[in-house]
Amino acid sequence: MTSRFRLRIGPVVTATTGPTADPQSRPLQGTIFVTTEGALLRSKGERVRVEKADELLANVNFKRVRQIVCVGRVGVTSALLHQVAERGLDLAWLYADGAFAARLTPQRLAAGRVNALAATNTAELMGCEGAATRDYFDGLGHILGTEWGFTTRQRRPPPDPVNAMLSFGYTLVLNEAVSACVLVGLDPYLGMLHSPHRNRPSLALDLIEELRPVVVDAIVVRLTRTGQVTPASFTITPEHGCRLDDAGRRAFLSSYERRMLTLVHHPVEGRRISWRQVLTVQARMIAAVLDERAPQYRPVVWR
Repeated sequence: MTSRFRLRIGPVVTATTGPTADPQSRPLQGTIFVTTEGALLRSKGERVRVEKADELLANVNFKRVRQIVCVGRVGVTSALLHQVAERGLDLAWLYADGAFAARLTPQRLAAGRVNALAATNTAELMGCEGAATRDYFDGLGHILGTEWGFTTRQRRPPPDPVNAMLSFGYTLVLNEAVSACVLVGLDPYLGMLHSPHRNRPSLALDLIEELRPVVVDAIVVRLTRTGQVTPASFTITPEHGCRLDDAGRRAFLSSYERRMLTLVHHPVEGRRISWRQVLTVQARMIAAVLDERAPQYRPVVWR
């Protein structure tokens, strides 16, 4: 049964609450409506969590959800987006006045995954990655809202605050990935997906692809949604583009360090390790495959 139950966050309303005593169906799946300004949707295990600051507003099993509707300024983490695509759910955004803003359906990122699995060579795979990247960042722009002026990923120099934070965060993770490669005896400049170029750590760039959305992008969403950084936290110059000010940089670095120390279950290790340790474990796995000590490389799957 896929009839709609309704769960509205702020306050919580379900089909069994309210003044009416009329008979109602008991659906297995339904729609979550999130109307609390500044709320953040994230996934944890098999559940959708709705949070604002340190307050948990709702905690719903994915099996009970067929659609999520966000009204106004509501944030969504990259891990939640991944779950939406993987489980075939609908995710829609409405403006505060109820007008339609955007919709993420399973055909977007899910199609990219199917195409990537069917790719027969590196060129085809990178083409799938490029198409999925465009769809992903388009969705991220809708999540953040028009006040941030983010429409697509741009670098050298970043033209807007979101691109500035993404570039800063990706540089931080890349530096740690280079260290992880060296630690396990790999040359960080000899990549597989990223072709070798002078002074470019291509293998480290390969390594961070799995972590960029769940680490850096998640930080950007949280900082913007909680107001720890605002558009006023940035300066723009013709030479350097858009950059964080000192206070904004400190807020970003603090969030980055907390995120890298966050514990996650690693299926190969069979235990909980930090995102920083994940980089080293994945680098070690690459080395094991190259040395034929392991049959295949197992990527990180977001939860």
